[in-house]
Order: sequence, then C-alpha cells, then structure tokens
Amino acid sequence: MMTNRPGRLLAVLVAVATMVAGCQCAAPPPAASAMRPFVGSWYANTSGMTITSGGRVLVEMKDTSVMPFDYLTLDMTANSASRNMLQAKVVKSDNRRVRVGSTYTFKPTSWGLSMTGPVSKQWCTLANHRQAKCGGYGN
Repeated sequence: MMTNRPGRLLAVLVAVATMVAGCQCAAPPPAASAMRPFVGSWYANTSGMTITSGGRVLVEMKDTSVMPFDYLTLDMTANSASRNMLQAKVVKSDNRRVRVGSTYTFKPTSWGLSMTGPVSKQWCTLANHRQAKCGGYGN
C-alpha cells in the first residue's frame, strides 16, 4: 500500500505543470462561422494568399517595402477570429524579416483584407484584383 506524502504529491504536481507549460500543443482553430469572412483566395499584384476554414493561412508575396523587392513565403495558423478580425501566428517562414512566432492581424476592407504584421500588405478579392483596385494589373 502506498502512502501519500506531501513531498511526493508536490513533486508529481510540479512534474505535470512542467509538462503542460512546455507543451507545443496547437490550439484548436477558431469556429468556422468566425473564419467565414476570411476564407478564400486573396490577391495583390504578383502575390497570393489562401485562408482555409481550418485556420491555415498560406502566403506567397512580393515585399515591396524593401529595395530590391523581396519575396517571402509564410505558413500561419489562425489563433483567434471574429467577424472583424483574424489573428494568425507564423509557423513557417523563409524570410529573416518574419520570424516564426510573429503575429499577423487581418481585417476586412471594402476591397478585400488588410494584413498587418512584420510585413504588411493589402489584399483584394479576385474581382477587385482584375480591376487593378489594389496592386493588380487588371485584365
């Protein structure tokens, strides 16, 4: 028979707390209804972005904020969403200006989405992109 000793119980609790604190567990994606305004394909000049209902954000973009222009590819996971805002954390980046763990915020606009973070960008719906309303060349 095992007896409960306060020291042993404390050691077990500390071990469990340490495991939980060190967990690299992914948070569940935001609800599909909150993701709805953001889901789809977005465009900007020679750049493209896809946001899935599962909370994945994939970006391939031309960064025009530096000269010469730079290209970057980002993989993000949404960690919160509401009707007016989506926040996502970078889980993979091929550019030293955007570190893994960086956070981006997306907000709906009249032409598409604004993206703010280490490198910001305005994104258009396909229709607005075709009419060259936010960096697109038009058809």
